Amino acid sequence: VKQFDRTWDLRQNLLVFAAGLLVLVLLTFFVKFTYLFAYLFGFLLASLAAVTMILAARVLHEKTPEIQEPRIITFLADTS
Repeated sequence: VKQFDRTWDLRQNLLVFAAGLLVLVLLTFFVKFTYLFAYLFGFLLASLAAVTMILAARVLHEKTPEIQEPRIITFLADTS
């Protein structure tokens, strides 16, 4: 995480997060569970996109220590 924090600027970080989100949205609308592709590659692609988004969110958290999280996000994080 520290390496990405040093190499990514804020714009690149948000682009990586958006790319992961875009992959998940595309998979949601175009891959049905009746397709063999969903079981062979769909779950793998969805997992990689989720990992990418989690990493980007973590780096974003490190880059913006002065910004407070919204209370609803803090509440959801504490209860989950």
